[in-house]
Amino acid sequence: MVRTFSAMLRACPDHDAPSPGALFCGTPVRVLKEAEQWCEVAVGMDDRLSGLVPGEQLAFGHDMDRVKSAFPQKILREEYQGRPMYASPDMQSTALLEEGAWMVGTAGDSLYILLTSMGDTFFAPQAWFEEGHGCQAVPFFIPCCSFDAVQPFVRHVQQRGGFIFHPSLRRHAPQGFQQAAHLPRGYAP
Repeated sequence: MVRTFSAMLRACPDHDAPSPGALFCGTPVRVLKEAEQWCEVAVGMDDRLSGLVPGEQLAFGHDMDRVKSAFPQKILREEYQGRPMYASPDMQSTALLEEGAWMVGTAGDSLYILLTSMGDTFFAPQAWFEEGHGCQAVPFFIPCCSFDAVQPFVRHVQQRGGFIFHPSLRRHAPQGFQQAAHLPRGYAP
């Protein structure tokens, strides 16, 4: 889980390397590989977004409990509702987003990175969203919530042999659930 205000994904283990995106504090990630001071991570389960992050910018185990998510709470502008999102930051292919998602980061200067409860990642122009400010529109993006709301994502992660990184999953998981999951280093149920 990202524990700093923002963690820049990098193409290689160098702070000046190109970046496919920046992740907000609280973003759950899958650690694919650890090497010295850098971790190769993926956002979601669909392998659409990955990169390297300095290990000190990630929280593991009980340290995740102290991380406060910093996801923006925005609503989709009415004129963009029902429109497909982008499956990649180059905006060449689209995919239908059929559920709410968290805004977990930015890609480039103009896109939000979106993550669904099933672990799918999408990209959408920042201009498509606005602050709620008492607007009557239904919020398109939901805050991190109870275990019940993220259970499908947890099951999906387990079926694919992935790691579970969000602290709310550990706190609210049924008895014995953590033992069935593959847990990252230092992660004690």
